[in-house]
Amino acid sequence: MSKYYPLLIYISLFIYSSASLTESIDYPFSKKSDVVDNYHGYLIEDPYRDLENLDSVETKTWIKNQNILSQSFLERFKEQQEFKEILDNIFNKETQSAPFREKTKFFSYYNDGSWEQSKLFYSEDVNSIKTLLLDPNDLSEDGTISISSISISPNAELLAYSISDGGSDWRTWKIKNIETKKDLSDTINWSKFSGAEWAKDNSGFYYSGYSEPKAGDEYEELNRNQKLFFHTIGQAQTQDRLIYERPISLNGVGVQLLVKTAVI
Repeated sequence: MSKYYPLLIYISLFIYSSASLTESIDYPFSKKSDVVDNYHGYLIEDPYRDLENLDSVETKTWIKNQNILSQSFLERFKEQQEFKEILDNIFNKETQSAPFREKTKFFSYYNDGSWEQSKLFYSEDVNSIKTLLLDPNDLSEDGTISISSISISPNAELLAYSISDGGSDWRTWKIKNIETKKDLSDTINWSKFSGAEWAKDNSGFYYSGYSEPKAGDEYEELNRNQKLFFHTIGQAQTQDRLIYERPISLNGVGVQLLVKTAVI
C-alpha cells in the first residue's frame, strides 16, 4: 500500500465528518431525456446521454457549474490549505532519471521539483553540463499537453517525440533537430499506443496509427484496423508508406477462434 493512502483516507474522512448531513445543496440543472436503448430485448434507460457530447456548450457549462459547486463546498474547510501544503511538500521533490545513451550523447529527464513536467536534457558525457532539449511545460499555458514518448535517431541528430493533449490517447508526432533545437515541419497525427523505431540509415521511422476519424467523432469513434507506417523525414504524412495492416475485425461472437503460439 502506498504510504500516502493513510493521509488521503484521513482527509476524506475529515471532510465527510465535517460536512452537514442535513444541508440542502442546490445542484446545477442536469437535463434528462427519454433515451432508451434495446440491448437484446432488454430496455436500458439512458437519461443523461446528452452529456456524452463533450464538445457541446451544454456539457461544458454543466461541467463548469459542477466544479464551481464543488469548490464552494471544499473552500469552507480552513484545513484545506494545510493539506495542500503537506501534499505539495511530498510531491515537489527534485527528481533525476537514469541517463540513456545514443551514439555519443547522454539523455535524461530532470525536474527541480517546481515544474509540472520533467524536462529532457542531453550532454556529451555523463559529467558535462546538460543542455535543455525539450521542455513540455512550454507546449501549453495550462500544462495540459504532455510528452508521451521519445525516440532518438541512431546518429543522435534527430528526436522524434509524441505529445498528448488533455490526457487523450491520440498522439501527435514531431521531429526536432537536436543541434539547433528547432522542430522540423514534419507532423504525424492519429497515432495511438505507438512508439517510434528509427531506420538504421536515419531516413525515418516506423510507427502505428489509424485512419483519420470523422470530424467531431475523434474521441467517440471506435478505433479499428491499426496500421504500421514508415515516415520519411521531410515528407508529408500523406506520403507515409503503409507497411502492414490487417483489416479483419474479430469479435467475440463465437464464430472464430484465435490461437497464439510461441516457440521457446
